[in-house]
Amino acid sequence: MFAQQCQCKELTAHLAYIQDEDVLETIKNVGTLAFQEVCLNRTRPMQLKDLLSITRMVALGLRDRSRTQLHFPQDHTQSIPNHIKRKRESKARDFGR
Repeated sequence: MFAQQCQCKELTAHLAYIQDEDVLETIKNVGTLAFQEVCLNRTRPMQLKDLLSITRMVALGLRDRSRTQLHFPQDHTQSIPNHIKRKRESKARDFGR
């Protein structure tokens, strides 16, 4: 879903015309906050507005070259929250009995 949003031509065209530094800073701040809340801290589920905010933040960073494109996960594993890992391990132990 994220990759689809990043490749949206309308988003790229829209961001190309924004020159107001205050608007650009607001977009980055809103995206950073959304990323922290839903991806890093996992304090709430991601909503569409979060996806759009994060996508805009990343697109601006790529545009102004403050970000570089990375492909995740680099080690071919996916980051799994600890509570889910524990649940899976518990199920695996129970299955083996």
